[in-house]
Amino acid sequence: MSRVSGRSALITVVLRSSIVADRNVPCHVLTQMWVLPSLAAMLWMMHLSSGSVQLLTTLVYGLSLFLLFAVSTTFHVLAYCGDRFQ
Repeated sequence: MSRVSGRSALITVVLRSSIVADRNVPCHVLTQMWVLPSLAAMLWMMHLSSGSVQLLTTLVYGLSLFLLFAVSTTFHVLAYCGDRFQ
């Protein structure tokens, strides 16, 4: 097995990271598509809750799920756009 050194090693690392980043795009798209359904699910669970404890639990769970997807989507969109404009 040959070892790559110097400038060739840097080029190899940059190409590999570029390939990995491009392959991650479908994963980010899948994550983005769950933002609105998570909000809809939270509202539906709130509609079905029968008491204040269930309503509070649903609100905490639903907001956590919604914010998880929303923050992840925002981060990945900004990171992707930032990489493309540099």
